[in-house]
Amino acid sequence: MDIGLNKRPIVVFWEDLKLCMCAPFVPPHYRKELLLKLQRLQEGPRSVDEYFKDLETTLTKIDRHESEEYKIVRFVSGLRREI
Repeated sequence: MDIGLNKRPIVVFWEDLKLCMCAPFVPPHYRKELLLKLQRLQEGPRSVDEYFKDLETTLTKIDRHESEEYKIVRFVSGLRREI
């Protein structure tokens, strides 16, 4: 009833809810920064496990649903040469 009085759309789907919640609270440049982070992500001095967790977390924050094959390629390309 409160939704109808405030003229806000009724949210039915999860994707719609995420959009409604992100719009007022997430700055527009946040997604661009995450995409840049993902592009530059390397294992570096961290362990492989830490690198993998960072990769998964970043993909989740960006809300990218990539194929497993693409995730593997992205993961391997960020590993140190010795590995």
